[in-house]
Amino acid sequence: MKPHETVSKIKLRTLDGHASFEPTKIVRFEADKNYVLLYQIDQPKPERIHYRFVDIEKFIVDNEMIQFFKCHRSHIVNLDHIKRFKEKARTLVTEQGEIPISEDRLDDFRDIFCS
Repeated sequence: MKPHETVSKIKLRTLDGHASFEPTKIVRFEADKNYVLLYQIDQPKPERIHYRFVDIEKFIVDNEMIQFFKCHRSHIVNLDHIKRFKEKARTLVTEQGEIPISEDRLDDFRDIFCS
């Protein structure tokens, strides 16, 4: 894949089969024991996908999906869905609520989001 090339669909294994997701509609991924919760816009409940968090992180890095950022050891967020950065509280605000950001990820996030 070329740098900055967008992926139109992500095909992932779910608990009951497989599904495809549009990266632009994914708000975030959250670690959930041996699975991952995938939050999408306009979806009240997250989709539980049959992957470990480290596998999702590697998939995103390998596919150069630059709109995603690992902000915490258990959260990967779509930068396009961040509405506000609460620096003192160390949280990112999306349409689905607040997501923590690790102190060790703050500088990288500032470089991307605040420049």
